[in-house]
Amino acid sequence: GSTSPEGFSSCTPCSPPTYSDNGITCKQCIGEGKYSDDNGAFVCKTALPGFKPTTDRTSVIPCPAGKYSLGGKTLCSTCDTGKYSTQTTDKDGVTIGASNCLFCDSGSVPNAHLSGCNNCTAGTYGSIGDTTCSNCGAGRYSQEGAGVCNYCSPGTFSTEGSSSCQECLPGYFSSSGAPECIDCVAGKKEVNNFCENCPAGAFST
Repeated sequence: GSTSPEGFSSCTPCSPPTYSDNGITCKQCIGEGKYSDDNGAFVCKTALPGFKPTTDRTSVIPCPAGKYSLGGKTLCSTCDTGKYSTQTTDKDGVTIGASNCLFCDSGSVPNAHLSGCNNCTAGTYGSIGDTTCSNCGAGRYSQEGAGVCNYCSPGTFSTEGSSSCQECLPGYFSSSGAPECIDCVAGKKEVNNFCENCPAGAFST
């Protein structure tokens, strides 16, 4: 980790980010993921998972949220589609970058910076691995953070992207998951979400 020109009686330690493995010259740590933070280094160090070398290669810094490193890399990689990453802190208060990215839970999707997850809003849903939340179809509804949409119950209906179902008006009925209510045909009347024949002596149009 030190060098000595010919004729000198002492050795000079190599300073970061250099090293010496022959005692004659100090060499730069320029390999993929390599750095040196020691005086007198005889080998370069390799960045651990979750870290990357600083620009001057005299230290390492944690990967920022939204990126990760498996280790031994000069740059941190952006999380793949549908995934996110965060920084953590160890018991000594040292910030640690991510060594891998994670999927958001069902009902949420990665935020714009891939640094966390946002819940899907009411009327939408999201499956694991989705990048955006999708509207519930007509005849369905959802609350915030839903992984699936629920069907409207008989006697109710909903339009696309609804957070709840609406009751059918008197004289109209619907089945489960209906996008709209249907009126009873002439000669029938709606009773408890069913169309029944009008009794003798009565009619409907």
